[in-house]
Amino acid sequence: MKNLFLLSVMTLTLTSFTTQQEPLTVNQIGVNTIEALQHQTFSSYAALQPTLADFYAVMDAHTVVYGNTLFEAKNDFALTYAKKIIPALHESFSRIIEEGKAIGIDWNDVEYQRIEYGPEPKGKFGVSTLTIVFTSKGQEHKVVVENALVINGVWKLSQFARLI
Repeated sequence: MKNLFLLSVMTLTLTSFTTQQEPLTVNQIGVNTIEALQHQTFSSYAALQPTLADFYAVMDAHTVVYGNTLFEAKNDFALTYAKKIIPALHESFSRIIEEGKAIGIDWNDVEYQRIEYGPEPKGKFGVSTLTIVFTSKGQEHKVVVENALVINGVWKLSQFARLI
């Protein structure tokens, strides 16, 4: 019972932690990513990732795969989200900032340029690659996000981001 209560509280916390009011355009995802890196605010960056509710919607859309185990699968995924996905997202965010500093990027002085993306997935759910292009001191840099999710036409970041 204690574990169920803890899981419920954690689910509610994680869902509200990354909830947004309005879906962002792909360009807004790029702008907001650069702003989060400029201000070095992980919470702003995490808000660009799919919420637990987003993942649950994907699971609900594929109930045939889960059958009678959907409830348990959601509980298991909530733990994975909290213990693996969010920490991996934080790690990639921190690594981008630190690697940027190491090559002379002044995060206070970066300017968003554009966002490039692979083919937009067809249907309700899919993955693609986002490349967020920005400049620092006149030099172009990129953050590549592999396995960016598209859920109901709305782009979301993933924990698989790196500076190139």
